Amino acid sequence: MEAAWTPSYRYPGGFQKQLILSELPRSQQSLYNKWKKQRYKKRHPDRVLESAKKSNKKQWKKPTYRAKMLKRMAVNRNKPSNKAKAKVYQLEYMRKRREDELQRIKDACRSRVYQFLISKKCTKKWKTAQLLQCTASELRKHLGSTVGKHIDHIFPLNLLDSFDDSNMTRAMHFSNLQVLTTEENLNKSDKLPTKAMAAKVPTHLWPPGVTEDMLPDIYDGWATPLRM
Repeated sequence: MEAAWTPSYRYPGGFQKQLILSELPRSQQSLYNKWKKQRYKKRHPDRVLESAKKSNKKQWKKPTYRAKMLKRMAVNRNKPSNKAKAKVYQLEYMRKRREDELQRIKDACRSRVYQFLISKKCTKKWKTAQLLQCTASELRKHLGSTVGKHIDHIFPLNLLDSFDDSNMTRAMHFSNLQVLTTEENLNKSDKLPTKAMAAKVPTHLWPPGVTEDMLPDIYDGWATPLRM
């Protein structure tokens, strides 16, 4: 709630007159300071938010403050009323993520990389955006609509012979991704792509040892090199 005090003295041009705090009663000084803080927050919300983030980040580095806040969060989290609120919030949060196409694309890419590395007993040490080498918005523009479809790796991840930075950024580059229907993706599986599919990927990003002569012109049962 805003302080109930506002300056009454103003210059002719509408500018606030500079008041001397020492000349005001103590109760008025307190209200005046509150009013100044509230005015600053309204005029500069971005600065206030940025300052709060920096302050909070600095505080969290202090072991005593961190332990205190974690303990408080644990207590609040275990309250029955808060558990019910958290459950409702989580369900709503997941619903929004499922309905957001951009978020679905990001989740699908993260999940695929994570599952693949886990199957190879490796750890994920890269951010997905670093591997894709593009933003989520740029990836959505590249793929087009993904509603009811699968995101497929043109050159399968199984072709990787090692999991260093070079190979991972090559395999996960956004140009190596395409959209297929569920049936197409299951049929393609981990096969080498057709020549038409491979043409979407710059040759320097192809897996080592793979040449155009090794690629099929079309899959059996497909109507075109790109679609069933």
